[in-house]
Amino acid sequence: MIRVIDIAQIVCLALGADVAEVMSDRRKKAAIEARHVTMYLANRLLPDTAVDIGKQMGGRDHTTILHGVAKIAAEIESDTRLKALVNSLQATLEYRMTLESLGGIDPLAAAREIVLRPRRAALERSTYELAALAVFTLDLWEVASCAEALARSIELIDLPEPYDAGLPRMRALAVAIIDEMNHIAGPAPAEHGEAA
Repeated sequence: MIRVIDIAQIVCLALGADVAEVMSDRRKKAAIEARHVTMYLANRLLPDTAVDIGKQMGGRDHTTILHGVAKIAAEIESDTRLKALVNSLQATLEYRMTLESLGGIDPLAAAREIVLRPRRAALERSTYELAALAVFTLDLWEVASCAEALARSIELIDLPEPYDAGLPRMRALAVAIIDEMNHIAGPAPAEHGEAA
């Protein structure tokens, strides 16, 4: 069963916010937007009442939840970026809820079988198993993208002498992560009109 915290984690990953801040009373802009989007999606997707959602979001009052829901509903009408984001997150969550309701799908096991027997195993997989594998792959890509962002920030760190002992290893790991992400992403697509 998908819970409010699961929705918050997915929203935070998409918006680059911290789950702990979203569940707290902090007033950082990224946390506020992620908090309101979480309230909106939880209200739309879960059978929980606003009171239940409030309890799961740090003990907030139900009127706070309803305010957050109304705020996002109003902003979606004029903000195309937010509307696309919320629609994408909602589709992801609805799909996960569908997969969860089927039960017993192990995307990692399906991937292993396909790798071991590519032709036969791929044809034997159900649509839901392949879709679960796709969701799993996208989740891994999101985690890898976050690691890449962290790796790029490590390149910028310049610490004074006594504190930089572990920095060369962190930089080497950062370079490896960035290289692997570049390898996975492949070459940039050719511009329109250029020869491939």
